[in-house]
Amino acid sequence: MALLPAAGHADRPRNSFPDIARDFVFVALVVFAAALAGSLSRPVGFLAVFWPANALLAGLLLRQPRLRTFANVAAAALGYLAAGAVMGDATQDGVLMTAANLVGALVLILFFAALPETDRRLERPLSVAALVLVSLAGSAAAGIVGGVAFVRIADNTYLDGWWRWLASEMVNYLALLPLLLTMPAPDRWLRRRPRSAELKLWLPPVLVAVAAIGASPFLPSSLAVVAAVPALVWCALVLPLPGTALLVLVYSGAAMLGVKLGIYDFGFELPLSDDTIAMAHLGVALVALGPILVASASADRRRRLDHLERLTRLDSLTEALTRRAFEQAGEALIAQQRQTGAPVAVLLCDADHFKAINDLHGHAAGDRALTALAAAIRTAIRQDDIVGRLGGEEFALVLADTTRREAEVVAERIRRAIGRLEIVLDGGEVLTLTVSIGVCFAHSSSFDLADMVSRADHAMYEAKRLGRNRVVIGAS
Repeated sequence: MALLPAAGHADRPRNSFPDIARDFVFVALVVFAAALAGSLSRPVGFLAVFWPANALLAGLLLRQPRLRTFANVAAAALGYLAAGAVMGDATQDGVLMTAANLVGALVLILFFAALPETDRRLERPLSVAALVLVSLAGSAAAGIVGGVAFVRIADNTYLDGWWRWLASEMVNYLALLPLLLTMPAPDRWLRRRPRSAELKLWLPPVLVAVAAIGASPFLPSSLAVVAAVPALVWCALVLPLPGTALLVLVYSGAAMLGVKLGIYDFGFELPLSDDTIAMAHLGVALVALGPILVASASADRRRRLDHLERLTRLDSLTEALTRRAFEQAGEALIAQQRQTGAPVAVLLCDADHFKAINDLHGHAAGDRALTALAAAIRTAIRQDDIVGRLGGEEFALVLADTTRREAEVVAERIRRAIGRLEIVLDGGEVLTLTVSIGVCFAHSSSFDLADMVSRADHAMYEAKRLGRNRVVIGAS
C-alpha cells in the first residue's frame, strides 16, 4: 500500500511478494547500516557527529517512489531498532528515537515530494530555499518526539532537547540531501564519461578544495572551519551539481568532526557543551549551503543556455539541425575528413508527394509526418552522423569515414525505415511515406559541403525522375 504519492514519477509500484520482500530487506539493511555508522560516531556526548540514516531514508524514498509504502516504513523502523539494540540502547529509548527519526523523515518526504521535479533535483536557486524549509519542517517535527528522548537520556529540559534534536537533524539533512537528490543513476555514470577538457577544468578547484579541507584543522584562526568555503564556491562554478554536493558533504563531515573533537579554536573552554556543538554544526551546514546555492544557480544558467542553443541549432518540429547549424557542423566535419584523407558521403532525402499530404489532410498531419520521418532517419544512422532539415520535407546528412558501399547501405536503410512508417491521424486514417534519396560520395573530401549537397541534390532529382522511392548514387 502506498504511503505517499509518487509525484508524477515514472516508476510504478511493484506488487509481487518477492519484490515487496526484497524492498523490505533492502530498506531495513540500509537504515540499519546508516544508523549503526551514526551511532559509532559518538566520540563524546549524546549526539552523533554525523547521523546519515534519516537523510538517507528520505533521499531513498524521494528518489524511488515505489519504496514509499507502509511496509518499508516498518522496515526502516526495524533497521533503527536493530542498530540501537546493537549499541545497547534501552528498549524504550530506542523506540522513542526511532519514532523521532521516522517522523522527521516522513514529514520531510511529504512536503518535498509535492514539489516539481526541478525543485526535487535542486535545479534552480529557489530549490535550495525549498530544501532548507522542508528540512526545517522535518527537523522540527522530529524534535517533538526527540525532545522526550533527550529528557530521558541526557537529563535536559524538553525545550532544550527539542532544539538540540532540531539542530542535529537540520545539519544532517542539509549536508547529505543535496548529494542524494542530485547524484545521477549508476547507468548514467557509465553512459556519460567526462571528457578530457572537462577533467582539466574540474581538477584544479577539486584539488584546492580537498587541500583546504585537509589543512583547515591546522590553521590557527577561529575562522579555520570555513577556510575551504572559497574553494568550494570555485568548484560550484565549474563542476556539475552532484560533484559540488559530494565535496560539500566531505567538508561538512570533516568540519563537524573537528568541532565535536574540539580541534577548532573558537575561544570556548573545552570540552564544548552540547549547545555549542549543536550551534557550530548548524552554522557549518548553513555555510555549506552557499556553494550548493552557487552550484544550483550555475546549473540553472547552463541549462538555460543549453536550451537557448538548442532552440537556435535544432529545428523545433523535427529536432534535426537547422539549415545554418547543419552547414556549420557539416563544413567542420568535412574539413576534418579532408585533413585525414578519410572518405565522406552526403545524402539528400526528400519525401515523395508530400504536398498532397498537406493538401488532403492539413498541415498538422504534414507536421506529424515530418516528425516521424526525421525520427526514422535518426534510427537508421550512427550517433556521430549529422542530419539537418534544409527546408520543407528535405533533409541532408553528412556521413564521415564512410565508403561508397556503406553510404548506399545507409541510404537504403533510411528508405526502408521510412517506407515502413504508419502514421495514424486523429481521424483514424493511416498515412504512409516514401522518400527519394541522392548520394554524393568523395574519396578524400576533395569537395566542400555546398558542392557535395549540390551533387546529392542532382542525384535525388534523378531518383524522382526514375519513379521515386529509390536511392541514386551521384557522380563523384
